[in-house]
Amino acid sequence: MNKKQKVVALLAVLVMGFSAVANAQPFNRYFTAQGALADVDGYDSGIAGVMTYGIRVPEMHKNFSVETEFSMTFIEPEGKVSGTTYEASYFALGGYGVYSHPVSEKLHVRGRLGLLYEDVEVSSAAGSTTDDGFELSFGAGVTVSLSKESRFILEYTVLESDINHISAGLQFKL
Repeated sequence: MNKKQKVVALLAVLVMGFSAVANAQPFNRYFTAQGALADVDGYDSGIAGVMTYGIRVPEMHKNFSVETEFSMTFIEPEGKVSGTTYEASYFALGGYGVYSHPVSEKLHVRGRLGLLYEDVEVSSAAGSTTDDGFELSFGAGVTVSLSKESRFILEYTVLESDINHISAGLQFKL
């Protein structure tokens, strides 16, 4: 199975799972758009975009949600070894379980745990190598209500042992 087939298969499983949950009961849905500082060990930081679709699942717990997320580097992290410049680019597609705990009416802290498919390419003038696979991912963050329809979100997410995101953006109710 090639990389594109793996991504399509994972996306199909996530969509079917979320659709089954969504069709079972009416849920609150949301969309999040974030910019992220892409921190890859041994490289200068880059910039990634992060888009998330989430569904609240109060039947499991009043503060529980499931999310599917796509992230991709736009400005690749760079590193130098012996005068050779290397760039790391990646994209990831994941599914998460999220617990959001209200601290006040406007402030919530959140933790999440999930599984993601990640495709990483490291390139230099000498050539490139790729690595892809499934990884356990986790993170923590906060949301601050801006209105009844939007929130500010700040998160730290570990995509794999040597790739992390510090992200900020907006979350909108759908």
